[in-house]
Amino acid sequence: MIQVLKRAAVILEHVAARRDRPCRLRDLAALLEISPSACANIVSSMVKLGYLESAGREGYRLGPAPSLLVRFGMYKRYLTQCAAPFLDELVAAVNENCLIATRSDDKRIVLLIRKSTRELQVNDPVITENLMLSATGCVMLAWMPETELDRYERIQPFEGSIFPDVSGWKEFRLRLAQIRREGIAFDRRGSGLDSTRALAVPVLFRGTLECVLGCWYPTFRAKGTRGAVIATHCRETAERLSLALERADSRISSGEKNAGGL
Repeated sequence: MIQVLKRAAVILEHVAARRDRPCRLRDLAALLEISPSACANIVSSMVKLGYLESAGREGYRLGPAPSLLVRFGMYKRYLTQCAAPFLDELVAAVNENCLIATRSDDKRIVLLIRKSTRELQVNDPVITENLMLSATGCVMLAWMPETELDRYERIQPFEGSIFPDVSGWKEFRLRLAQIRREGIAFDRRGSGLDSTRALAVPVLFRGTLECVLGCWYPTFRAKGTRGAVIATHCRETAERLSLALERADSRISSGEKNAGGL
């Protein structure tokens, strides 16, 4: 990736996360680890293109361009619309944070998040690049075709995973095979009071991975049989969502065939 494009993307994501609170130029420069003058050149171009707008001495905030880009619909809208009621029911049942994630160009993209009513919760990044470092990412890897997984191994150095006792790709791929056999991935790295646990299950569409359903919760709430209860609810929800996606696709296909016969 051209470096200036990556820096512009980092600025855009950082400013968007702050909503309407402006970001100062020197803070953006520090974030990118570049000089204020170099950062000013990037910001100036982003302002001209409408991705940022000046907030005077307070800095910069989002401009109109990002909203215009998505005015024709969000990314994978069909999936988020179908998954939303199922995720709502799951959160009501387990009272923990849950999400739907998908893969795009070897990145994990969170499409939908539903938070529980509990005060102590876990925030999850919207985009992550190393799939090995999350339960949802490991499910994505487990359902990759072998040739695609070989390619991913070539471009992604092994820098750790959700399995602390695994030290390299060979062992890691054995764990991926286990995830696929069992149909679930657990991230049990958390052990302290402030740590977290996670699990993820596949949502399939006609035998292929469509997305991944994940659930995150503080470690102290995983005691006893609660982890197993959460896993059961997640599995059942994923199966129901898979069936709903297939039914929706069948209705669309049937409608297209009927329209074609008019």
